[in-house]
Amino acid sequence: MKNIGKLQRASRKVKNHLIDVLYSLNKGRGRGWITLILIVLALSFTLFLNDTQQPDSAFSALEVVKIIDGDTIDVLLENGETARVRLIGVNTPERGRPYFSESTAYTKGKLLGKQIYLEFDVAKKDRHQRFLAYIWLIPPPNYDMPSLEEIKSNMFNTQLLLSGYGQVMTLPPNVKYQDYFLTFEREARENKRGLWK
Repeated sequence: MKNIGKLQRASRKVKNHLIDVLYSLNKGRGRGWITLILIVLALSFTLFLNDTQQPDSAFSALEVVKIIDGDTIDVLLENGETARVRLIGVNTPERGRPYFSESTAYTKGKLLGKQIYLEFDVAKKDRHQRFLAYIWLIPPPNYDMPSLEEIKSNMFNTQLLLSGYGQVMTLPPNVKYQDYFLTFEREARENKRGLWK
């Protein structure tokens, strides 16, 4: 984390220098090709820094330490703190509603004490500061384009839908798997699973 902070400060300095160089070019005091090469290098460096600030695409393994309900869990972070995670695209019954206990027990049985892998979409947190994620039991080799079989077998969000313990809840901009989720909910409904009985 300290290194990322240093990189972010260096990135700001590079951006400020870029503005100065562009201003001097505009005033006719530039040094031609050398200045242009410096600009290209600085832009490449800035793009590299922006990439380092994205979620880890290698899916770091995290342990599930608490189940809040069917669609919300707590995970243990590498620094020893816990973070709350809300599943993207799925809504399970709230406390006091039919199938609350069943969906919570299902999630507990599948996830508590297990290692999982988080995949983020566009919005990383909700208004309650919970992380929003797709939960993978086994990370896909190609996270940009996992196969249908990998999504169906290894993503917990889809397992909740397929078992009938949750229903689709789409909140843009997190819509990467929306079409799959609608298909899986329809399958559970047609087969009268869980809350669709």
